[in-house]
Formats: sequence, structure tokens, C-alpha cells
Amino acid sequence: VYLDHELADADALPPVLREIQRAFDDGIFETNTSLFGPPPRFADARDDDMVDILVSPAVNDHGRTSTAGYFAWRDLNQPKSGQQPYLRDANHRRLICLSGDLLLDGKPADTLGTVAHEFAHMLIFARKSWSASRGVPTSRREERWLDEAFAMYAMGANGYGPDDGATMLADHVSRYATDPAAFSLTDCAQNPGREGYGMAYMFMAY
Repeated sequence: VYLDHELADADALPPVLREIQRAFDDGIFETNTSLFGPPPRFADARDDDMVDILVSPAVNDHGRTSTAGYFAWRDLNQPKSGQQPYLRDANHRRLICLSGDLLLDGKPADTLGTVAHEFAHMLIFARKSWSASRGVPTSRREERWLDEAFAMYAMGANGYGPDDGATMLADHVSRYATDPAAFSLTDCAQNPGREGYGMAYMFMAY
């Protein structure tokens, strides 16, 4: 687990970072890989299952957005000069990025649920869209709504569901339950807030 040196109030986070590492190593990794398969493999000698987690204020644009975390497939690639900018700066790591504000809010179920969610995205990409033998992405992609639904399900499967203190997920479910007819499972662009997290979670839980 890495901490961006630009993060304010970073001195308060070491206990949280240790809890993230413990929860990931002792539960999230095994639960998610049993559901979705192994992490992406690299074509070079890096054949371990190490997953890196970076906590940075840049994830939510220093508080300007509500982004809690993300997995970006570009980070799996080898950085090479002459590539498109988004690949030129790749990290060649299995990387999950978390917002610093997410940790500072002090809600463990939200933090760990986000880790489980983004790790699920990584595993789904590995299963569907990554060539382990060549260490490059393929042209195949999971349906976006299904990818998101699996990742939402991973939160509850790891014990970070709406009844387990996960306030962000509970809010999504509540918004869906208030007006189910306003939401589409497969076309989130038409949904309130252009998202369907609550509906996706309920669909997969059912």
C-alpha cells in the first residue's frame, strides 16, 4: 500500500493502511479470486500475484469529484516511448487507486468495499480482456453494465454490503429503491446521475 506524499493529514492514515493490507491479504484476495479468477499475468518474469494499492488525492481530483477509487487497465502495460500518452505513462503493475478522502472519512466498510470493487474490475479484465502469454490487452471487453454489476456484488460478498456499514452502497440502493422505474440495468446513461450502482448490486445479489 502506497501513500501519495501530497496527501494532507497523511499522518493519521498508517493504521488505516495496515487495515487495508490485512483485509486484502486475509480476505478480499481469496474471496474475489474464487469468484472471478486469478489476477492478470505478465509476460515477463513477474509471475507473482502482488497487487499494489495507491492512496492519492489525485484520484478524486483533490476533492473536486466523488470518485472513490479506480482500476485502469493501462497500468498493466509496459511503459514505452512513442506510445499514446495514456500508455506511455503506464506503471506495469496490478494497481488499485483510492481517494485519500475515502480513507479520511473514517468509514472502513466504504474503504474496504471500494478495494473489493476495484479489485473485481481488475480480475474481470484479466479474465476477459488480457493475454497473459503476451502481456497485452486484447480487443475483447466485458459488457460495461455486467462488469459494474460483478464489482458491486464483490462488495457484499466480502462483507461490505449495505447492511454491513457500507454507506455509499446503501445510498445507491436507497436511490434505486425510491424510484426503480427510473433506472435501467444496461443503459446507465439514461439513469438519474448517469449511474446504476444500486440496481446492479440488487440484481447480482438476487
